[in-house]
Amino acid sequence: MKIHEIEKKSEKELQGELLKLQEKLSDLRFKAASGQLKQVDQIGKVRKDIARCQTVLIKLSATHNK
Repeated sequence: MKIHEIEKKSEKELQGELLKLQEKLSDLRFKAASGQLKQVDQIGKVRKDIARCQTVLIKLSATHNK
C-alpha cells in the first residue's frame, strides 16, 4: 500500500485497516513458524504497511489536537 493511498483514508478507515494488517501479520508469523509460508518477504511488507498507517494516524491526531 502506498502512502498517498493511506493519506486519503479517514481516521476510522485507517484504524480498521490497521487492525486488519495486525491480524494479517499475526497469521503470517504463525504460518512462517509452522513452515507453511512460501513468501516470507510478505511479513516485512505488512510491517511497513502497519508503520505507514500508524504514521498517518499520528499526523491526523496531531492536527486534531492543535
